[in-house]
Amino acid sequence: MLAISIYVSASLYAIALGMILSKRQQTTALFKVVWSAACLLAAVHAYLALSDVHQWNHQHAFDHIANETGRVLGFRFGYGVYFNYLFVIIWIADVIWLWSSSESYQNRSNRLSSAFHLFLILIMVNGAVVFRDGLPRYLGIIVIAAILTTWWRKTKN
Repeated sequence: MLAISIYVSASLYAIALGMILSKRQQTTALFKVVWSAACLLAAVHAYLALSDVHQWNHQHAFDHIANETGRVLGFRFGYGVYFNYLFVIIWIADVIWLWSSSESYQNRSNRLSSAFHLFLILIMVNGAVVFRDGLPRYLGIIVIAAILTTWWRKTKN
């Protein structure tokens, strides 16, 4: 369930991004449901990782990420765990904003929206491609490619 939750979340993110980039109303019921479900599944993924993999031990999560960073990049850096926490927190805040003030959400600055999405995509690329091996990496490449293709096609038009 740990891997499935984040891959489905990223797939729903790609669908929502397509809706955003196609200039569809970001406050429609369908968008709200897709966006909220993507966020919920990302939060479920974080919950399962902390509970099942790290037994609610932040130091274990920190050390695990430091070890993975060392394995992949050649230097240990455990502070990435805070970026993972931030990923979930700001996405939840975004969903709350969407549901509580749709008009304000729809009219937010393009810079804020772009920075938000770039951060989410950066975390997804790292989690689904850079720090994965084998089949999970290939699935991550497919999902990230779908996200980037959606963005590229919509911004090209």
